[in-house]
Amino acid sequence: MHGPRRLSSSFGEYRDGHFHAGIDLRTFGKTGLPCLAIGDGDVSRVKIGPGGYGKALYLKLRDGNTAVYAHVDGFSWEVDSLCYHWRLDRGMSWCDLTVGSGDFGFGVGDTVSYSGKTGTSAPHLHFELRDEGGRPYNPLEVTYSLEDSRPPIISGLALVPIDPGSLVNGSPSTGYFDFRASGSRSYSIADTLILDGRIGFAVSLWDEQGYGQYRMAPLEVELRVDGERLYELRNSLFDYS
Repeated sequence: MHGPRRLSSSFGEYRDGHFHAGIDLRTFGKTGLPCLAIGDGDVSRVKIGPGGYGKALYLKLRDGNTAVYAHVDGFSWEVDSLCYHWRLDRGMSWCDLTVGSGDFGFGVGDTVSYSGKTGTSAPHLHFELRDEGGRPYNPLEVTYSLEDSRPPIISGLALVPIDPGSLVNGSPSTGYFDFRASGSRSYSIADTLILDGRIGFAVSLWDEQGYGQYRMAPLEVELRVDGERLYELRNSLFDYS
């Protein structure tokens, strides 16, 4: 979209029963803002329903990937006309149409839809990128860049005994600890931990863009001990197969 690049949700955030498969772009309470094609391509699918993505447009790009624009208020006039007449002829309020390649082509920068709040409560644009296998991947790594000057904030730590003989401070139960900030990029807990056996680590953390109180999932989490990386979690690609 035109205007400042601000997020309200990032890729990979946990939602009830699923993970967030795209990014949510703020429209600052407005609807009807032009949503632009990120590359040359053809509309492959349009969907209208009362819930879920509400009104959504799927743009098949020339490189084989697909861009998804969801919760929109409406489509380009040609696509809007297709959906209107299809529903009118059948007396239906919803549709899920597969569109033939070449029927509705767009060039990079063309307006494919208009932002809205269909299927949700607050105006924004839900934007996805999917590979040729239909797997969502993180737009922030390949296509959509934005300013990010804030480090993630870590609030809590959970230590989970994995084996029957594993102990956290002498207890076989999961231990929960609060972090305290020591500077803008460092956190510590009050006490020394005594760990026996195999232990699982979990942290409560969120990322901020620095505009508004939006708590977002970080791109990457690493566990390091004495400088050695033991574990890495990266929000890059979802494989539902």
